[in-house]
Amino acid sequence: MKRLFVLLLAAACNGGGSADPDPPPPTSTGVRLVQVASGLDQPVEIAAVPGSDRLAVVEKTGRLLLLPEPGDGVAGTLLDLRGKVSTGSEQGLL
Repeated sequence: MKRLFVLLLAAACNGGGSADPDPPPPTSTGVRLVQVASGLDQPVEIAAVPGSDRLAVVEKTGRLLLLPEPGDGVAGTLLDLRGKVSTGSEQGLL
């Protein structure tokens, strides 16, 4: 296992033996990132709410949150089980 790791690390450092001295410039894909929430506590799932532009987020610690509609600014907690959920390594709302 250790030998395999060393070989993989060496290949990664060498570029796998096919190093390109001048990689092509990145191209635009038309995709952009938009932050839709902050301050979440261990989010593990996000889903679209049917029939709405809203998103729902599940936190491992026990909350199900409804994020605001774009431009609305109103969000809320749909379910709060934080006092009833164990959040050990593989526990919680997974």
